[in-house]
Amino acid sequence: MDSWVASNNNPNDLGKVEFLSRNMYFLLRQALGDRVTEMRILTTGNGSMNSILGDDIDSDDIETHAMNSTNPEGQMNMLVLGFKINAETCHRVVDRGPPADDIEGVRKFEQLWGDAVELRRFKDGAIVKSVIWNKIPKNCSCVVYEGGERTQGGIVENIVQHIIGLHFLKETHKKKQSFLLRDILSLVDGVKRTESASTVSNNFSNAAQAHRNVLSAFDALANFLRRNTEQLDFSGKPKSSRLGLPLSIDAVEPLSTSLRYSDPFPPTPHPLLGSAEEAGGAKVALNISHRPIKIQIRFGRSSKWPNDLRSISAAKTAMLVKLADGIEEMKQKGETTDFNGPIVVTPSFLTLGYRGYSWKIIVRADPELHFLRGLQKPNNEALHLLQLLTRDHIISSFHHSTIHAIHTRHPSASYVVRLLQLWIASHMLSGLVPFEAIELIVAKVYSDTESSDVPSTVLSGFLRALHVIANHDWVRCPMIVDPQSHLEEQDKSRIEKQFEEDRGDDMSKGPALYIIAPYDCIDLDYGEKDDQNEKSKMNWSKLKLARPSYTSTVPERVIVFRLAALARQSHSYLLECMKSGVDWTGAFRESHASLKSYSVLLRIDKNYLVNDLLCSSGEGLIKVKKSIGEIGFQSIFTRHALAVFEGTKTLQRKNVYRNLTARQTQLVLYDWNPIRDTVDKLHRKFGNRALFFYNEFAPQVIAVLWRPTAFKPNVFSAMNSEFTRPIGDSDWKKDTMGVTNICDIMRELKQITQDVVVDMKILDKPCQPTQSVFKSKKRAIENIDNSEDKEISSDTDDST
Repeated sequence: MDSWVASNNNPNDLGKVEFLSRNMYFLLRQALGDRVTEMRILTTGNGSMNSILGDDIDSDDIETHAMNSTNPEGQMNMLVLGFKINAETCHRVVDRGPPADDIEGVRKFEQLWGDAVELRRFKDGAIVKSVIWNKIPKNCSCVVYEGGERTQGGIVENIVQHIIGLHFLKETHKKKQSFLLRDILSLVDGVKRTESASTVSNNFSNAAQAHRNVLSAFDALANFLRRNTEQLDFSGKPKSSRLGLPLSIDAVEPLSTSLRYSDPFPPTPHPLLGSAEEAGGAKVALNISHRPIKIQIRFGRSSKWPNDLRSISAAKTAMLVKLADGIEEMKQKGETTDFNGPIVVTPSFLTLGYRGYSWKIIVRADPELHFLRGLQKPNNEALHLLQLLTRDHIISSFHHSTIHAIHTRHPSASYVVRLLQLWIASHMLSGLVPFEAIELIVAKVYSDTESSDVPSTVLSGFLRALHVIANHDWVRCPMIVDPQSHLEEQDKSRIEKQFEEDRGDDMSKGPALYIIAPYDCIDLDYGEKDDQNEKSKMNWSKLKLARPSYTSTVPERVIVFRLAALARQSHSYLLECMKSGVDWTGAFRESHASLKSYSVLLRIDKNYLVNDLLCSSGEGLIKVKKSIGEIGFQSIFTRHALAVFEGTKTLQRKNVYRNLTARQTQLVLYDWNPIRDTVDKLHRKFGNRALFFYNEFAPQVIAVLWRPTAFKPNVFSAMNSEFTRPIGDSDWKKDTMGVTNICDIMRELKQITQDVVVDMKILDKPCQPTQSVFKSKKRAIENIDNSEDKEISSDTDDST
């Protein structure tokens, strides 16, 4: 290493740590080249470095202190380096050495890279020494994830590990170096498989490949629908298609998160739906808890559509019925073997199994939109239906293409979206923040290059997203997301003016999460243009301005404030973890004090849970994190995906083989998720009186928080008399003759949740007298929080 020391870098004058830092910076700068744009030594040492440094440096000791502590006893032997990675060049695999006739240059090149140098011949005929970074370094002890090279800064980590291990560390300490918080990727990706590793399918170990498999199945399904609905002429008879539809399917458009790399746990092929890969004796669930993959079909222009709204709706349903009958007929004739499982038709959609996945097909009828827009005096019902159809068919398609483009250009963006969704769920906010809003926030991070560079790693993108959520002024400023620069300055000025009008003078009105994307500004006719070139030439500045499509009614203001506060705490916590190296799982779990802040806790029956890896208490994360690096280690993503595939014990079939009879394949249940359905029902029934919180990936508890006005006296009205009782004489005031009947609410709550809830813990005094509502249910009851059960139970008994 002495040959690399600059003339002014004398260890006797600088001291050991300063000498080490300068030379480490010099070597890494040489090795990384343009793969990084900036590099900093974030600490100048954390206590004594003698235990990890080589013996070839002998210098005066310089007293140094840890960044996170002023107590010398709490110092750690750790040096922290920071890199700003160039997203465009960090994936370069080859480092070419100097020409062979440059003897001195070749010698320095070999001294820099050590045993990684090899002789290579390139396409231009040159034979030079080079370094190829297509393998994992020998001294790397870190867990390598499937998407690590694309989402963790390319090969920068491999180069840093090689250079530091070669020039600065003892042989016994070469494994004590890695990117900080790198294992946070285990939440959204699997461990890279090797030839000697277990035979876990790519659907469970490689998140990107699982999404690509879904996309491949979608392409096949889209081609099948288009090809078999082409209108054929059979010897003078009316034109028809193989599927029997009177109109040909002109386009099949993806709408699901699984088709744009955003699904936290993408669906895996199910043996009962025709998956050949996963069949063969493994445990498998008889239900599919994942929402079906949503797509929409569009028919070619035709004058055959009816002229009134109800007839159009009936025609859409008839098209779905005809499509289902056509598929069944082709199956019976043996013309297709890709469709398995039941085919379910409802008035608004069709659900079926294709190549192992469940699909939800909806019909987009442009004449329906034309009819609604053509009404001279539309009533509120017609306006609401027009808004709903526009969002579900036109806006959703634009949103999908926008997000898909970002995730294709920036691979780490999709991992950030999925990680952010897990973070929101871990704080029991599932269903309270639209998934599209999460995608738009991450899109803002990756498209707003004025304030900072585009994130090149999952961790930097995740921290940036938390920072945006925590520091954006949601009350006084709209968030404008414009990834492809469609909007001009005058358009943004119009949006801000519209925002001020919606907020009002007191800044208390309008959507709490005011996020505007270019598709919120489109005219209704814009979404029906068939020519893609015509769409690309559209002058966006002349389009009609609309309100936020996905955040117009949700989330509520209290949820936005809570989300911002949690993001602020988690961002600070993770930054502290980067400095001190403490456990990062604390950012993904709820504290005991947070659970005590709710009014009621409803404990879910364990029979409905697949595992507790992602529970809000964080116990599952802590257990898995301790096993990171062990032989045969499986990431949290892989374990949870396998658990979902096997399902709960109550709906689990063992030894499922491909030779099942047709009657047995009908046993599979689409979109069967009783916890999610129960929470949705509670929202619809009691949403005006309470908020409901749960973690969709590990729903151990449903938390209830009463609204401040839930039990205030109110004016009696026959329209709003449900769950209301007359107020007592002593509490009577003018125009307040009724009050909420908490006993009726708790009884109704029991009735709705009786199949999934086994225990209730009451923490709020207004409803403690009704604690006995659940006592008649004889099931094994366990404490939600064992450490606090005695304390809370004694408090409840005293108040009763």
